[in-house]
Amino acid sequence: MTTKADFTTAEWGRLLQAPVAAGFSVMLADPDFTGILRELKALSRAFDRLDVPPEAKELVGSLVADLREMSERKEHLPGSEDFTEGRPEEIRARILEGLRGIGPILAARTTPGEAAGFRKWLLGIGHAVAEASREGGFLGIGGARVSEKEKAALRELAEVLEVSLPAAA
Repeated sequence: MTTKADFTTAEWGRLLQAPVAAGFSVMLADPDFTGILRELKALSRAFDRLDVPPEAKELVGSLVADLREMSERKEHLPGSEDFTEGRPEEIRARILEGLRGIGPILAARTTPGEAAGFRKWLLGIGHAVAEASREGGFLGIGGARVSEKEKAALRELAEVLEVSLPAAA
């Protein structure tokens, strides 16, 4: 199975960005001040709560352990400026472009099963963020669990990651 040792430092840095990028790509599609805190919390919790496809457990485990260590040391994520500089649509475009680069890295360093499992895990993070707060309505009353903009962002994320969306999405 594949772990951090199988990647170059630059490749591993790109993979470290990927889960945060997947969440932010959905979050920024329909930014809402009241929902963003719930979405950020969902992004953080997704690392613990999401089911990881069995074939990607070791890779995801290695990555999450590294992210936790970085967090404990208050270390910034490599390339974190990609998530903060510019308008939401500009940031989303950079994030999605970065996620497109994950496929070739995975193809070169992992088995096809690991790569597919890792990409499914990333899409799951996007789903967790999308479902974290109701969009529209007033003070959390009414509105939709996942907005149309978030649904479109999930479709775009699935396309970039080359993962099929579940039928209900």
